[in-house]
Amino acid sequence: MNRLLALTILMFLSLPVAVAVAEVLIGSVLEACESSNTGICYGYIEAVSDAAEGKNWNGYEYCLPNEVSVEQLDNIVTNYLNEHHADFRLGASSLVDKALGEAYPCPK
Repeated sequence: MNRLLALTILMFLSLPVAVAVAEVLIGSVLEACESSNTGICYGYIEAVSDAAEGKNWNGYEYCLPNEVSVEQLDNIVTNYLNEHHADFRLGASSLVDKALGEAYPCPK
């Protein structure tokens, strides 16, 4: 019983750390996209778009054209982030989804 209680307490104490680590800061994504370190930028944007495309995640839904390149996605996201600093209160994945949702809304 004591062991179960200790594990439960440990789990709840580590939850804020796990959430903080899991959510990438949008400033880091923007910095990577605007620097020569495009691998991090491309990887993050591609991972978010692959996971969320065609689904209504974070309240935004989008359908990417087959011929869109990761460089185009980078430009869309970077331009969006530079124009919407007030939205930085949202998480990084939400902002990527929002940018792509505005650029590539799914047909109704």
